[in-house]
Amino acid sequence: MQYGVDNSWTFADLKLRLAEACDVAVQGTGADNRSEVPSDPNYLDRLSRAINDAAKDFARNRHRWTWLCPTLSITLEPDADGSLSIAGDSRRYRLPVNVISAPVGRMTWRDPSSSYGGRVTDSHIDRVWEYISRAPSLKGQPLYASVWTSNDRDIAIGERQPMELVVYPAPDLAYTIRSRFRVDVPKLVNDGDRGIWGSIHDETVLAIAVTKFMSVREDGYATAVALAEQAIAKSIDVDMEMHAKRLGSSEEGQMLGRSTRGNVINYDGSTIISY
Repeated sequence: MQYGVDNSWTFADLKLRLAEACDVAVQGTGADNRSEVPSDPNYLDRLSRAINDAAKDFARNRHRWTWLCPTLSITLEPDADGSLSIAGDSRRYRLPVNVISAPVGRMTWRDPSSSYGGRVTDSHIDRVWEYISRAPSLKGQPLYASVWTSNDRDIAIGERQPMELVVYPAPDLAYTIRSRFRVDVPKLVNDGDRGIWGSIHDETVLAIAVTKFMSVREDGYATAVALAEQAIAKSIDVDMEMHAKRLGSSEEGQMLGRSTRGNVINYDGSTIISY
């Protein structure tokens, strides 16, 4: 068995299958007369928009898809001299444009040599800024962090507001923070583009795309919606198998709780944080 082969459908594959499902495919001109996507610009536009709209609709389902929550790493910059630092502040970092949420799991940090690390508490942005206000010069390993919409510059009309990561205290080393974040679905543009959902869900996206291509007043629309809902249910069942059956033993959780109890951070003789 070849495990290195990507069997997912490309954008071109999806457009052809959608054209066939909606009965707008045309007979090819080659010797084998295989189906082709129609060359009419209107049909091509509708097919493309239906697929991308279907992908977004699929992602918006109430289920927390594993393929929408990848693990990302952010390396902190003590001198705030990197491309991710915001406004010369070593506590603020610009996140990739497709990140659309706060961390969806635990946030951890590692030192530059990967010899030690710990857990970062995901806190509300107001609390993190409160800590920064109390001790703006404090430096050390990241204890608290928050993800919020960025306010480093004026956002032009029609421009998307990015997200930023704010950590406390300011890093004294180039620590690496890792966590899972929810991301947006990239738009498929070129024929060779592939969706981030994985080949197992290609038919689900196709089923939803059929409903996007059809008119709600069209005969068969209700049937198409029912088939799409069935496909989504199957995808949820498959995706649930990707989740860990448990996060760990209760003993592990108790040990984690005890390891962070009774710690105090002092600054200029005053207690800043007690946890």
